[in-house]
Amino acid sequence: HDVASIEEIALHLVEETGEVCADMIRLVEIINGTTDEKKKEQLFYELADVFSWICSVVTKINTVFFLPAAKHFENKHKWGGMASA
Repeated sequence: HDVASIEEIALHLVEETGEVCADMIRLVEIINGTTDEKKKEQLFYELADVFSWICSVVTKINTVFFLPAAKHFENKHKWGGMASA
């Protein structure tokens, strides 16, 4: 996921979230006991995919936005308020 753009990661997250939503619609069947184990297992896999893409979004945001900003302000602090070139 490191090489994907933040837009690609966000689209994957939306896709996986949609799949979870579709499986959650079937959750009523699971609660009522009218589904098989395969559908339950599929829901667990889709939830794992959503979690994975959420982690990718957080990692990408940290890498692209927060770490460069932190380095900028760290350099500014080191040089007495003057940002280094």
